[in-house]
Amino acid sequence: MDKPPKKSHSIYVKLYLLFIVLLSFFGLYGVWIDFSPSKYSKETYHIYAWIIGAILWIHACYYDIKKDITISKNPFILIFYYPLLVMFLYFIFIYSVPAVITSTTGNDFQTVGKIEEKYSRTFAKRSCNNKIYTIDISHNYYKYELCSNSTFVNKIKINGYLDMTGKETKYGRKIN
Repeated sequence: MDKPPKKSHSIYVKLYLLFIVLLSFFGLYGVWIDFSPSKYSKETYHIYAWIIGAILWIHACYYDIKKDITISKNPFILIFYYPLLVMFLYFIFIYSVPAVITSTTGNDFQTVGKIEEKYSRTFAKRSCNNKIYTIDISHNYYKYELCSNSTFVNKIKINGYLDMTGKETKYGRKIN
């Protein structure tokens, strides 16, 4: 009598992969928002990305070896999985989660930024076509990458000043 074929992916593996995909999307959200993390946030929370990344990586490797799935058969995936996981977790802990907290519970603030660089593209791109890079004159640590329209970007001058408002918490600042 023949044995039934081995199931390569259980519901557990599918849920784990769904979790990793959602984690990746939430991490990518942190890249595209107008949020500047504070020094406190960067110094305190980056360690969580390394720790949770290690836990998820070890868990995936253990489960993979135990169930004989695919990662242990392909060392290329095994080697690059951990750095990618840590990178997405870093974006989540330093950018995404603090930006959501700052947007919902942050205090209003107003500041002046010195315009360091600007550019305006004529061709359409999915990301921002008209960017302004500023540095906060009262807190040199905060650097902002702002998106605007081409008319405004063409009017302002490099080394000029720009009034900005937004929300802030101990985790960072989000510009409106």
